[in-house]
Amino acid sequence: MLLALDTSTGYASIALSHEDNILAEYTWRVENRHSVELLPRAEEMLRARSDGAMVEDLTTRAWARRAGLPDPMPALLDVR
Repeated sequence: MLLALDTSTGYASIALSHEDNILAEYTWRVENRHSVELLPRAEEMLRARSDGAMVEDLTTRAWARRAGLPDPMPALLDVR
């Protein structure tokens, strides 16, 4: 299962997909509160799934971010 995150603008987007199927997607206006709102929304998205998907089920992650910024995602999303 893939979790995709976009933090490159004043909007945030998260999406969950599996085998080329988009299972869920949220996009919302976030201003500069990505670090506060992004992961709680991802957890909410997983909880809303009827198949009981959990963070532990994630096998892949992808993200978009503004050029020139440090890369914080590997530490935040330690998917093994």
